[in-house]
Order: sequence, then structure tokens, then C-alpha cells
Amino acid sequence: MKLSTYLLALVLFAGFCLLQPSSAQTNSTTSTNTTTTEATTTTTAKATTVHRKHFTIRNLHYKTVRRIHVNKKSG
Repeated sequence: MKLSTYLLALVLFAGFCLLQPSSAQTNSTTSTNTTTTEATTTTTAKATTVHRKHFTIRNLHYKTVRRIHVNKKSG
């Protein structure tokens, strides 16, 4: 009984921990290629205002998502 409860708790805990980063990764999977682009752009944007940094990242997200969709349609 103790072993089964321990295993159940372990599975639930592992599932809960894995679900949250995976949901965050699903959002960033589209921008996986973006991360490198963002890193370069964020270094430039760090010298500017914080608000501008956020706007550049958002614009990059939308641009890369469009590029990914275009690549999927052509492929």
C-alpha cells in the first residue's frame, strides 16, 4: 500500500512538473528558431528602453510564426 501510494504520488508529481514546462515549450516551439534571433536582437534592445525590448520580441514572434507557416505551406 505504501509503495503504491508513493508511486502514485511520484507519477502525479512528475506529470505535473512535466506538463507545465511542456505547455510553455509548446508556445516557444514555434519560436525555437526565434530564440537565437531574439538573443541577438535583445542584446541590441538592452541598450534601449524596457518597453521597446518587449515590443521587439513580440514583433519577432509574429514574424517567425509567419515564416514557419510559409515554410510549412511551401513544403
